[in-house]
Amino acid sequence: MIISMHKKSFDEQKLILSQALEKLPIGRMAIDETGLGMNLAEDMMKYYPHIIEPVNFAGRVDTDAKKRLDKSNKKLTVAVKERLATLVKIGLERRSISLYRERDLIDQIHSIKREVTPMGNIRYAVEKNEQHHADKFWALALALFVSHSNRPGLLAMPVFSRLNG
Repeated sequence: MIISMHKKSFDEQKLILSQALEKLPIGRMAIDETGLGMNLAEDMMKYYPHIIEPVNFAGRVDTDAKKRLDKSNKKLTVAVKERLATLVKIGLERRSISLYRERDLIDQIHSIKREVTPMGNIRYAVEKNEQHHADKFWALALALFVSHSNRPGLLAMPVFSRLNG
């Protein structure tokens, strides 16, 4: 299910999300808490702390469930965006993701490009585009992220908030 909240106010977005949480069997909901999503994630956490999972796109996550350690005995981590993009790539390669035949969704998936910075860091950028910021790609990635839960059988719903895009 895709619920587009293009140009919806934060209050409208909160109302739509609250209605979805009340009517659908949603077990977890990931909300991008970076930038514009910060207010939405914080407010929704107040009302649904057992369901809402804020995700900081600027953060880092463990590389895997085994909590591997590097030579200095530190946990190996990857950037959140790298982890999310990798989940989408693997899902598409394994054909374990069923996509809507929606041109905009497909275009946004294809618009993400993996780049290596001069410092050797990985970043995921959107091709120069006036029409979108790949929000649907990141929403798909959040859905995959929360679906890798230890709570099987529950519907996971991602939320990526952007008022202008």
